[in-house]
Amino acid sequence: MTAVLYFLPTGFENPSLTESALYEKGTVLETDNSDLRFFSIITTGTQDLVLKIESGRFVGDTVAAKNVLLGQKKLDKIFCPEDKVLTVIQLDKSREHYTGVRAADYYRQDLEILLFICFALFLVLFFKFTGLKAILSFVFTAFVFWKLLIPLFLKGYSPLLTATGIVFLCTTIIILLVGGVNRKGLVALLGTIAGVSVTALLAVVFGYYFKIPGTMLI
Repeated sequence: MTAVLYFLPTGFENPSLTESALYEKGTVLETDNSDLRFFSIITTGTQDLVLKIESGRFVGDTVAAKNVLLGQKKLDKIFCPEDKVLTVIQLDKSREHYTGVRAADYYRQDLEILLFICFALFLVLFFKFTGLKAILSFVFTAFVFWKLLIPLFLKGYSPLLTATGIVFLCTTIIILLVGGVNRKGLVALLGTIAGVSVTALLAVVFGYYFKIPGTMLI
């Protein structure tokens, strides 16, 4: 099923949706903080950077980039030399040259892959075949989110009904894959589905009467 999901079209594969920019790995070589303004714990302004592109067709290029700070601590980052950053490269209409570069965030993909490999190795080491099945269930869940949940949200389907259906699907696959098709697995599956159904129903009923945004429309 994971292989089927991998090749399943989402309706958002149009290259024109992402043709104006590339997202690559970059390394900060130099920083210039002279245009930053500090107000207590808030920082605003623009940090000028010199980056070296580490991936993609512009690999090896040294470029000037901007890091715009909005005064929001949860969004802003102040980069330092040697930091690995997610670099957004704006392209011209020909897609042959870039018109601007900015540092969007820290580049974490390498570390995330390493953590997942360590996690998978420990699962297999301690739980053997069950651990392998657990890994497959995690991969399946990730593909369900990527290929079903997010595209359905973007197409305007009901978030509550869609999310509940996705939970039912993932729960069924994970429990039967890891626990097996037996009495215990079926009891666990039915209990989980019943719990999710009751929770969703309570969210709709009390969300409506409490006028909580996002729960008044199914």
